[in-house]
Amino acid sequence: MTRPDHARLPADHLPGASPAVPAATGRAAATREKLRLSREKLRAHRENMRLKRQFERLHRDFPRLGGPLHRLSKPGWAMVRIPVGIMFVVGGLLSILPVFGLWMLPVGLLLLAVDVPSMRRPVSAAMIRLRRRADVYRQRRKSKRK
Repeated sequence: MTRPDHARLPADHLPGASPAVPAATGRAAATREKLRLSREKLRAHRENMRLKRQFERLHRDFPRLGGPLHRLSKPGWAMVRIPVGIMFVVGGLLSILPVFGLWMLPVGLLLLAVDVPSMRRPVSAAMIRLRRRADVYRQRRKSKRK
């Protein structure tokens, strides 16, 4: 039994293969690309879950504020969420006025982070840091009262 001609040729000379890029390198590059994409998907999933936990914590700590935010964070509300998030950020920046408060800034950033993937990681990290500092501040005030 004789082999076809292309079975005796090196891998880079197979029909349809580019002579400049060997087949093994192409497969390895494709595998690396798949791994990179799966790592990016995993990182994006982790960032989404971290942001969801911040919404849940906000809902637990401030039920009156957390309820509407939870509803706004659901898929399909982007047309409402983005303008509301921008208004909260602007309101937070105008906190020197009596109606607005600094609390509006993180809420607006949270709402915007739902739709802007590059904001998810820094916003959730900032929320965690702010919450931890607030807990430390409350503990110090309690210990001073005693």
